[in-house]
Amino acid sequence: MKLSIRWKIILIIILPIVGIYLSVMIFNMLRMQQWTTNNVEQRMRELTSSYVNRFAGHLREAAQIAEITAAYVKNNPRLDSDQIYALLETNLNQYLLVYGSAVAFEPYKYQPNVNLFVRYVYRDGDTLRQADPVSTGYDYTETKQDYWHIPKTTGKPTWTEPYFDEGAGNILMATYSVPFYRDGKFTGIATVDIPLEPLRELVDLDISKDIKFTVISKAGKYVYSPYPERINKSIFEIGKQDGSEDLLKLLSNIASGKTGMEKLSGWTSDEREWIFYEPVELAQWGFVASITEKLALSAVQEQFNRNLYLLIISLVLIIASLWFLSVQISRPISQLSNVVSEIARGNLNVRAEMKRNDEIGELAGAFNEMSQKLSEREQALQEYSEQLKEMVEERERLNEELEQKNRELEQIVYVTSHDLRSPLVNIHGYSKELENSIKEIMSTLENKGVSSEIMEKIDPFVKSIPESYEFISSSISRMELLLNGLLQFSRSGRVELKREGLDMNRLMSSVFTSFEFQAKEKGAKLEISELPPCIGDEIQINQVFSNLIGNALKYLDHERLGIIRVSGNREDGLSVYCVEDNGIGIAPEYHKKIFEIFNQLDPAIGGEGLGLSIVHRMLERHNGKIWIESEEDNGSRFYISLHNA
Repeated sequence: MKLSIRWKIILIIILPIVGIYLSVMIFNMLRMQQWTTNNVEQRMRELTSSYVNRFAGHLREAAQIAEITAAYVKNNPRLDSDQIYALLETNLNQYLLVYGSAVAFEPYKYQPNVNLFVRYVYRDGDTLRQADPVSTGYDYTETKQDYWHIPKTTGKPTWTEPYFDEGAGNILMATYSVPFYRDGKFTGIATVDIPLEPLRELVDLDISKDIKFTVISKAGKYVYSPYPERINKSIFEIGKQDGSEDLLKLLSNIASGKTGMEKLSGWTSDEREWIFYEPVELAQWGFVASITEKLALSAVQEQFNRNLYLLIISLVLIIASLWFLSVQISRPISQLSNVVSEIARGNLNVRAEMKRNDEIGELAGAFNEMSQKLSEREQALQEYSEQLKEMVEERERLNEELEQKNRELEQIVYVTSHDLRSPLVNIHGYSKELENSIKEIMSTLENKGVSSEIMEKIDPFVKSIPESYEFISSSISRMELLLNGLLQFSRSGRVELKREGLDMNRLMSSVFTSFEFQAKEKGAKLEISELPPCIGDEIQINQVFSNLIGNALKYLDHERLGIIRVSGNREDGLSVYCVEDNGIGIAPEYHKKIFEIFNQLDPAIGGEGLGLSIVHRMLERHNGKIWIESEEDNGSRFYISLHNA
């Protein structure tokens, strides 16, 4: 038989109350004490996790500002000083936790004639101040500046250890630094600074005054402490002063990023405390919440006294009040059950209308808070989904326009190069006929006995005719080479790709075989290392490496033995190949220009100036990349990245 909660309460209370009253009271009190202890520990753990998440959320918002700034500066290389200042001021207006924000460039990366370039904006009360630390002799590239060297060395964003910044802020702070790259090379960093001393007020964790929290860096320094004099000091120094092995063990666990709970004395006071710690993964810091054992168990003692009193008076009042009590208990539970059912059906706007100061009231408040957060998150997700949809549609539209423009450009190049062939053929033919006609005229004049005086007058013109014809022929040949190059350039973007896994060792052996004769003529050595496979169109990948080997042979240094070497390795899911030579090299200012159409490093060597343009285009169609490392007179290294097979 199914009983309602009301009847269950009545039966459970009435039947055992007489026979086992005293034993039940003692047992329940002891059990309640254990339950309350476990509940307090659990709630403190949950509270610590909640504060960690909220704390990390604030840090994440600050970190996102630096990441967005780095991406913006990377994609906008022509930003001037005022525009960078305006961008940094926007960062500080966007989020009050940020004390300062900076953009710093690798030496000579902002402008070729500028060594160090940094722009910094920070708070001065309610005012935003602009600063150029370099003008005061500040060198952010010094080895002690972790916010510069760590992201530059690792290539990853990082939170620094707490430090006192004497360059502009002159306060205790921690910095989040994000590197940005251009053309695959480190260019600079974007940073945000978080002040340490007012951290609690800025983050606004709204922690109870009975709970003290501490933030520890990965190196064991106080990022925040309820005792300001400890900030930026080592926790191990304070632990050694206390001398407790348990405290030193706790400090080691916190600094190493562990999660746990300890009960000991000496953390923030001489009283015995419950200490809960958990890592803030984003910054690799440790978050610690502590409460005295007396305060933690005060609710247990209060509950014990309250329950004892209620149980005593219940002997007299239990029968009269039992029905009323059952109604008071079952009704809110039923209401909460209905609220939970509504939430389960997707109605996130439902609320539990209860004004109670007991556990059920707390439970109702928790349900209300949960449904409110779920509703807000659902709305935020919908808004983000709409924004994402618009961004995707806009990107698809731009891609379609770009593809259309590329097709139109390819068609123009193809038609133009094709239609120019007929006039060239006619010019070549008629110039040949003109040469033959001149020869016939000269032969006729000589046979007819034309006077020597007339022959002397026309002789200079006759002698210049072969030279003029040779110039016309060479120009026609040059034009034909250019047209062939244009046709090849056009076809490289229109030919359908046949993507497949490629054995690069076999393919490169075939390429080397085709260049053996040229290499012998130039006295050059061709070397190949073990190459990883890749995915691509065999014909086009063959042409890519053929063009690079051909160029390497063209630009060898005749004063030393030429060596051309091909090597490769796997990097982050990609196959990266290197075509290296010890030729004449390429000055840095030409590293981008050589991939432009009709651009020749040395016109005297010959060619159409299309080889590297075609290589670049073919690799773009494969979603690959090509870049160069070279210095004049020091050879060249062309790197190609393709998807790994």
